[in-house]
Amino acid sequence: MSTDFAVAEYALVQEGEKEMSFLLKKISCDVLVCGSGAAGLRAGIEAFERGTNVLIIGQSRFGDAHTRLAAGGINAALGVVTQKDNWLVHAADTFEEGGKIGVPQMVEILARNANDAVIELANFGVKFARNERGQIKQRIYGAQTYPRTCYVGDYTGRAILQALVRKAKKLGVKQIDNAYITHLFKSGGKVLGCFAVDFKKGEFLVLQAKSVVLAMGGYSRVYKNSSSRPFENMGYGSYLALQNGLKLQDMEMVQFHPTGMTWPESAVGKLVTEAVRSEGGTLLNASGERLMKKYSPKMLELSARDVVARAIFTEIVEGRGTKNRGVFLDLTRVPKEKILERLPDTFKQFERYQKIDISREKMEVSPTSHYSMGGIAVNPSDCSAGLSGLFACGEATGGLHGANRLGGNSLAETLVFGKIAGVNASDFAKQNKMLEIGEIEINSARKEIESFFNRGFTAPQTLRTQLQEIMWECAGVIKDGEKLREGLEKLQELKENIPKMNVKEGLKKNSELVIALDTTSLVLVAQAVLESALLRKESRGAHYRTDFPKTLGSWQANIFAELKGGKLKLSKKMILRGSKEFERAVHAHYDRKFELWE
Repeated sequence: MSTDFAVAEYALVQEGEKEMSFLLKKISCDVLVCGSGAAGLRAGIEAFERGTNVLIIGQSRFGDAHTRLAAGGINAALGVVTQKDNWLVHAADTFEEGGKIGVPQMVEILARNANDAVIELANFGVKFARNERGQIKQRIYGAQTYPRTCYVGDYTGRAILQALVRKAKKLGVKQIDNAYITHLFKSGGKVLGCFAVDFKKGEFLVLQAKSVVLAMGGYSRVYKNSSSRPFENMGYGSYLALQNGLKLQDMEMVQFHPTGMTWPESAVGKLVTEAVRSEGGTLLNASGERLMKKYSPKMLELSARDVVARAIFTEIVEGRGTKNRGVFLDLTRVPKEKILERLPDTFKQFERYQKIDISREKMEVSPTSHYSMGGIAVNPSDCSAGLSGLFACGEATGGLHGANRLGGNSLAETLVFGKIAGVNASDFAKQNKMLEIGEIEINSARKEIESFFNRGFTAPQTLRTQLQEIMWECAGVIKDGEKLREGLEKLQELKENIPKMNVKEGLKKNSELVIALDTTSLVLVAQAVLESALLRKESRGAHYRTDFPKTLGSWQANIFAELKGGKLKLSKKMILRGSKEFERAVHAHYDRKFELWE
């Protein structure tokens, strides 16, 4: 197939008293990938190598997506440290620590294919740490039976992203950065493409495609304290899915990473990788007590993330925290040479923001919203997402991680399911014709964006900040029904101010418009999180309710959310069984001895 694109440009003039003229560019391609992180890049690379022309569009600068912040490593049961590890143990760990509500088929696909994904990355040029025999080193992460996290220092995500960018550029995959997807176009149950704003050039984009892949990240920025950067993980994919009749899954399941920075203000929430605890870091309260001895005496700092996050949160709210409302993470017993070898970015991070040497001084940390286990419901085998020709992968999707994600599984997910999405998006494009997007639909999308200009008196940043504070206060690490209902009431009040947001006119580098779009999507996503959390009357994984503290068999189920008649509707579905091999693995009793492996 041709790798050339059809491009048309023409000016638009809005009717009415005041004229606004913006350039609209129409681009046609076989496969449109929305998102330029690891999942989107892997999908785009695969689709291109299968003979379709591909366009990757990302909100960040190409090579600067959120993936670069994934520090600690990528999971694969290579069996380097012990041959006892295999895909079945990996699957069992993933399912059990996910509260047994992960989709079994997705869990099995991840565990079966993670090894190949890591080997493929090595072939792409990722320089994983190696032992003296030349094998990829593996460190142990929380809730793993055996060490299976492959790593490049403490900057694994950045190394993976760089390798994927190099591969995409070498192939000649086309890309547009600094652009914001605002609408999906569809007709008769089939996706036709997307509408976007190119903030770098100040243009509207109509992106016509035979198939579309959504790889737009999660929604952790619905909270005030988040480990992601301020312009990412705003729930764009989830919002587009709801607006187009698709289902979201388990939106109440948001992971709070136990360790984010507490100061200075510019660094609050910034991730302190789990690799610090893997390499010997211990958690101490303000009195110097090793707090995990009380909450998880067997697994200590290498307990599942939800356990460690709740332990730290409890110490803080009960008055045993530091002056900056955190706890100490102590790495001072680890030799500085080892820290510089295995945690170089973490060392630089604290040197930069706090001017401290972490080999001599303790870090202060507290929980930070980190990862969205919920997201778009997909078919595990092909990543299809409910519209003909639409696929989704990566953190934009739900189903794999259940109620709690294991550290190291997210990078594996991006590669495994990114590849699957790319295969199927390409195959679909080869088998189907391009359908035209109607001018009525294009003009409707355009006018919706232009309606933000000079229409009210409320600053978008004010509303977005209020929304994030509501969610942190009412649906944070520990929840209860009263606070969740309060959150919904406050959200409804805030929603009434959305039409009053005022944005200066213009597209090019218009940060006000970006924040207005963010806030519009986050309001709907926040509602899905709150209502799903209120419906799940139990505690499971990252979802902990003080008024329903037990985990109940009747809730070994997924919660789905969709828009019907403009209203959010929720439904509950018990999980399906996996393959016989998977079920045997899950029910086996593994000897879980958590040690510091060298």
